[in-house]
Amino acid sequence: MASHPVSYYTGIWSARSLKRALEQRVSRLEGAYEQVDRRLDELSRSIESLRTEMNGLRAEMNNRFNNVYVLIGGSWVTIMVAIIGLYIKG
Repeated sequence: MASHPVSYYTGIWSARSLKRALEQRVSRLEGAYEQVDRRLDELSRSIESLRTEMNGLRAEMNNRFNNVYVLIGGSWVTIMVAIIGLYIKG
């Protein structure tokens, strides 16, 4: 055993080697962070696009339902007028 405390890594590697290895790891982490950041931006844009599309579809559905209500109301009025006309005539 050594008479003074020496870390396993500092005993095998020099300070310069440790610094280089640490810089490589930090560089790798920075690259991974940038990639995650880009992917999150893409995901955010995709979600915003879906929201816009859903709002458009919602407006289209509301418009179609309103048209159906108008047709049903018009049909009801036409049938009532025909029944009243037959009742008055008969």
